[in-house]
Order: sequence, then C-alpha cells, then structure tokens
Amino acid sequence: MVSFAFDWFRNIDGDPSVLRRNVAWCSHYFSQAGFEAESAEANLDRVARAANIFQSLNVSYNHYGWAYLYDRLDAFPLAQEFFLDSCRDDVVVGYEMSRAQCRVLEQAGKKYINLRAHPVRFLTDYLLAASTNDRDFHARLLSAAPPRSYLDQHVAFHKARAARRYQRRMDPDAGIVFFAQISFDASRIRNGEFLGDEFISLNLERYIDVQKPKNIYVKRHPHEKMKPSLLTTLKKMGGKEIETNTYDLMSVERLRLCALSSSVCHEAVYFGAVPTPFYTPPDVTPLVGEQAPVGDYIMTPANIFDRAFWSYILQDAPAPEFVYPMPLAPFRTASGLSWG
Repeated sequence: MVSFAFDWFRNIDGDPSVLRRNVAWCSHYFSQAGFEAESAEANLDRVARAANIFQSLNVSYNHYGWAYLYDRLDAFPLAQEFFLDSCRDDVVVGYEMSRAQCRVLEQAGKKYINLRAHPVRFLTDYLLAASTNDRDFHARLLSAAPPRSYLDQHVAFHKARAARRYQRRMDPDAGIVFFAQISFDASRIRNGEFLGDEFISLNLERYIDVQKPKNIYVKRHPHEKMKPSLLTTLKKMGGKEIETNTYDLMSVERLRLCALSSSVCHEAVYFGAVPTPFYTPPDVTPLVGEQAPVGDYIMTPANIFDRAFWSYILQDAPAPEFVYPMPLAPFRTASGLSWG
C-alpha cells in the first residue's frame, strides 16, 4: 500500500484552486500507476478541511500563512496530525510536499518520494523530478535518469534554431537579463516567509553594481504579469522589457542573467550562460550527470505514470524501458523552417 499526499495547506489569499487542480490532475495522471490511494473526492475534501487547521492555529488562511507552515509544520502538532492522516502507509508518494512535511515523514519512520516539476523546461516533454529519503529508492531513481547527452542534444537543437532566427544577438559583455517569476511560489519561501520584491530590488542593485552592464533587460514570466510597482522600480534602474525567446537568449555564449530563484538559473548552466540566483532554496536539484546524494531531486522519465516504473522503484521489480522522448521532427525543430 502507498499513500499519496500533497501540501494540503497551499493557498493564495485563501483560495486553494492551484492545489485542487493538482489533486485532480494527479488523480488522473497516476491512475494507472498501481497506487491504492484515496479518491480525488476524499482528497478534495481534505483540501477544504485544511482551512480549519489555520483557524485552530490562529494562523492567517492566506499565502503568508501557507509559507509560515511550509517551513514550520513540525512545530505544530495539530497540523502534523492533519498531514499524517493522509500518510497512513509506510511508503508515501507526494506531489510538491513541503520541506517540513518531508521532515515529519522522516521523523515518523516513513519512506517517501516527493515529486515536483523538474526545473529543466527546454526538453521535448516537461518532466518530473523525484526526491526520496530511502537509499534503495534513490539508487533506482538514479538508474532511471537520462544521460547528460540527452540534455546536451536538446541544447544543440535550441542553439541551432537560434542561429537561424536570432541574428541580432545581444552582446554578453554589454548587457544582462533579469528574469521575473511567479509572485507566490514555493521557491520564494525562506524560513517561513516569502521573499518579496524589495529583496529582488536590493539584490539586483548589488548585482548591477558588480557587473556594470551598459544595458539591463527584463524578461517577464510567461504565466504572470509583473506587479506595476516592481516594473516601475526596474525601469528606474534602466531596465527595458524584451520579448526574445528565453532559449534564444540563452544560446548567447556567456550570457549574464539573474533572477530571484527562477528555474531559468538552473537551465542556463546547460547552455553555457552565467546565471546568478539571488536566493537558492535548500532543495537541491543537481545537474543531470553530476553526483546526487540521497535527498536530491532526480529527473524522472516521461513514463513515470506507468505501473511498471513504480513496481521497479518501490519493489525492485524488473526495470522497464525508461522513456526520454526526442522531437518527432528534429530537423524542423532545430531549423525553425516551414514551407507552405
């Protein structure tokens, strides 16, 4: 038996819509994985009941309260009990569980595998990453990871396409690029608090003082507009918004870029760019092919939804084929050409 858990306390201004979507998505996506987990309806009911825990703890039911519990859950027995009620089996698979929730599972003597989106987004498919506290699970996850050459080939495709369509290239010695990100994301939580725009502005000023660029470019996040106040501050620093594709930008060798804690800083290393994150969360995702101790996040194959994958990871059954897809049309992808 395997329990499937979430960070039940996640919400934005008292709205747990993102969490509810994740619960429903996982219920369908992993429906053939062989977990005898609770139904989506039971889990959605647990999402609704989580609001009562905030009230009982006298903690605000908003994203600031979520951040507070994200790093401090183990300090509140009532919240621990609520979380552990969804983790009754000896093995727990979780989706975006918090750091404190993983500590609580460790203290309870349970094995866990925590899943989240892998920070590399330039591959043919988006992939998940997995972290575990169990050495055997970790060893099998490592055996399922792709070789570094898989990522290098995708980088080559992006650079080939950029060579055709990104002719007026940024001078890496003259400019820097700041990448914005989602306002209330777990990667912005430090010691139970969200790192705000003031933190970004202060660190960007310091970064500019050191780098002394002639030009400062700003790349907004594709899923959220920047707050007007932050955009105004960036423009006062000389920032200019650009629409250039992220991977076209990163195809510029030695491109200097910065961000609060965006995944783009992780991706940039594969491209030979020079990233500077203003904050690095303690959850470690090493580059593919580098040493990864137990607890680090490991890239998982596209067929992670398959029962054979989980039988191998959890029960040491025969290993299935691990699927890491390549573009169906590599030349079309790499050339950017089209006819007709």
